Amino acid sequence: MAITLNNLGILEGAQNYLEEALKIYRELAQKERDTYLPYVATTLNSLGILDSGKNRVNEARKEYAEALKMYRELAQKEPETHLPYVAATLWSSSSDPGNG
Repeated sequence: MAITLNNLGILEGAQNYLEEALKIYRELAQKERDTYLPYVATTLNSLGILDSGKNRVNEARKEYAEALKMYRELAQKEPETHLPYVAATLWSSSSDPGNG
């Protein structure tokens, strides 16, 4: 269900779907951190992109920062898998209108 909510949120630019997906992933990550932390980070990055596009700069910065922290943690264990996500989040956050 969370994957579908995340995809709908991205497709429709609907923050409520992304926030609901994030809530579900956070709950799952409390039980199985290694499995679900990447989903939490991805959803935060999606929210950052959405908020940035809607000129909600402060919210976007917080979401990018939290996602980046998670991706860096994950990259410590599996760099080949997670370093590309570190780079993508850095790129997304640098495209933030508040960073220019």
